[in-house]
Amino acid sequence: MNKWLIIIWLITAAKILSAQDFKISRIDESEFPTISFQLEISGGSEKSIDGFTLEEYNNPIEYSSTPDDATGIQQSRTYIFLIENSYYFHKNKIFPELITSIKQVNNNINEDDRVNILFFGSKLQPTVKYVSIEPTADTHRLNSMVDCYFKSESDSTYIDNPLYPSIEEAAEYALSLPSQNSIKFLIVIARGLNLCNTLTFSPNFMESMRKSNLYINVVMFKTETPNAKRELADLCESSGGSFVTFEQGQLEQTLMQLGEKNSKTPPKITNHCYKISFKTAQNGTNNFVKARFYGAETVVEFSNPNKTGIFGRHPSTAFAGIMFAVLAVVLIIYAIVRNKVIKKIDDATKLKMREIQIQNKRLKREIEKYRKHPVSVSQSFDDFNSAENLVAGGQQTPKLICANDGENTSYDLNKLVMSIGRADDNDIVIHNRTVSSHHATLSFEGGVFYISDNDSTNGIFVNDIKITKSKVNNDDIIRIGAVFAKLKY
Repeated sequence: MNKWLIIIWLITAAKILSAQDFKISRIDESEFPTISFQLEISGGSEKSIDGFTLEEYNNPIEYSSTPDDATGIQQSRTYIFLIENSYYFHKNKIFPELITSIKQVNNNINEDDRVNILFFGSKLQPTVKYVSIEPTADTHRLNSMVDCYFKSESDSTYIDNPLYPSIEEAAEYALSLPSQNSIKFLIVIARGLNLCNTLTFSPNFMESMRKSNLYINVVMFKTETPNAKRELADLCESSGGSFVTFEQGQLEQTLMQLGEKNSKTPPKITNHCYKISFKTAQNGTNNFVKARFYGAETVVEFSNPNKTGIFGRHPSTAFAGIMFAVLAVVLIIYAIVRNKVIKKIDDATKLKMREIQIQNKRLKREIEKYRKHPVSVSQSFDDFNSAENLVAGGQQTPKLICANDGENTSYDLNKLVMSIGRADDNDIVIHNRTVSSHHATLSFEGGVFYISDNDSTNGIFVNDIKITKSKVNNDDIIRIGAVFAKLKY
């Protein structure tokens, strides 16, 4: 049983992989019942148009094919520079030349070309480091990246620079970039001496590069490792690229010559396109035929432009329109209900505000009665004279007695509102480092003293309870920072 499941899975997987060899696009039904579309056969496939068939009602039908390779023309190039951030390059002052060379290459690329820069080999970044996430033709941005990232991060003791794994990772990254209308070049710039303990590529890597749409070029500093040179040269040759060496002072010329060669390199792969035309026997609103290409299968859907009705030629579009209309009605109903709810809330809020206004008026009347009480300071707070006593009858002036560093100081409370703090502009100045510049406010409200904390650093405590604003009675213990005080009246 398991054997048959494996066989079925393999057949299905083979069909999926084979289906990648061709693609259907640009279906034209304007000359119905004659239908035409574009067939694109992958350049990586060695299969021809002879393997393509059409079926209608499970019967083969005849078609005509016309070559149309205009969309398969490669128009731009993508350059990926993989650069070894080598201590040797820094020590021998090759990096300034490398910076100048890369900038010169950036300035000479065509408008449609793209460039990306990757790093490998430093002690801090032993694997590939991506400088730009996506290719770009912005020369100013690339030059800024070159200045920013070409820094000496390696040291002479770090010789296990992973050249071979880094090339594989960079190649994988290059192949992952969008490939439409683009030729890709991976340009590796490295020293090449004792670069890695593993002087070999993973199995089948060279073979996969030979079949891929990627040219690998290696630009290596003059080296004493012929084995590495031979294997890297084989890799370049298998991919259609070049292996070159350079000495100090020759890098810019070498890169420019390599760039000129790359600019003339034709695409390795060009997809083959055909215009396929056939005459259908179907006359429905929605119709289809099956397209087969060497065992792979797909469906070509097309419509009859003469068909009309409540849903027209495109029922899915009509269904979407109906759903949109239903959604619009629901939103309108929601808006109406929401407005009614908001109106009820507004009415309730207005009623509550009216009740608050009535309570405020009552409170004002109570305050006026209290002001006329014989214990109050005067008939009106607005007419208050600071020279008068705060307590009726002139028996005594309220005082605040502060104990600061063993000294007791008494302050007359002859204002309705008095500020307390270390700054000289306070009404009560307390010179103590635990007291903030404007620490607190002492106020006389309705015949009672209140003390308020002005967001001080060390706070206000009344009878060992930290407060924000509190009523203060006679002989209550007040702590202002580290200063103790007592109210006397």
